[in-house]
Amino acid sequence: MDEATFWAAQAVLDAPGRAPGRKSVRRHLLTGLAGCGKCGNHLAGSYRTDGQVVYVCKACHGVAILADNIEPILYHIVAERLAMPDAVDLLRREIHDAAEAETIRLELETLYGELDRLAVERAEGLLTARQVKISTDIVNAKITKLQARQQDQERLRVFDGIPLGTPQVAGMIAELSPDRFRAVLDVLAEVVVQPVGKSGRIFNPERVQVNWR
Repeated sequence: MDEATFWAAQAVLDAPGRAPGRKSVRRHLLTGLAGCGKCGNHLAGSYRTDGQVVYVCKACHGVAILADNIEPILYHIVAERLAMPDAVDLLRREIHDAAEAETIRLELETLYGELDRLAVERAEGLLTARQVKISTDIVNAKITKLQARQQDQERLRVFDGIPLGTPQVAGMIAELSPDRFRAVLDVLAEVVVQPVGKSGRIFNPERVQVNWR
């Protein structure tokens, strides 16, 4: 769902006179997403007496972390990961059938070789520009179909419109709606928050563990 569609739907949900019900946007960004490093359950957001949002494990009450401490870290880590050159590979699904994966790889390798051959034959005057264009279009169409077989539709939806592998990704991540960011984070990694430990009241960023999927 793109941003425009998301907010259009949210406007309907928030419209005056609409019967009360659960909203599609969660009140706290990481509720049910961040895991407890002590008992394995999930953290839930709530408000402290001073008004600050804190994520607490409601199961063991052994882990708590301020939203202002963990959320900026996760936005930074996600943006940093998606800006890496290999981020485009995140769109490729895991093909569990090894034979299928190898078949696709070999077919793509053959087609890329075909493009190289066309370029050489054009340079040597063996083909006209029109012949090369027609042949290239046919080969590229085959490549596109094969690449589509490697792509996970869910990942395509989550990352739609995000300029993976570019510096511009940071600005895009910062502008995502809370639910969209949750979806991106959930696809990328598992987040676990460890107990305070010996650091006491001083926040230790190492408490936030990100395990890439």
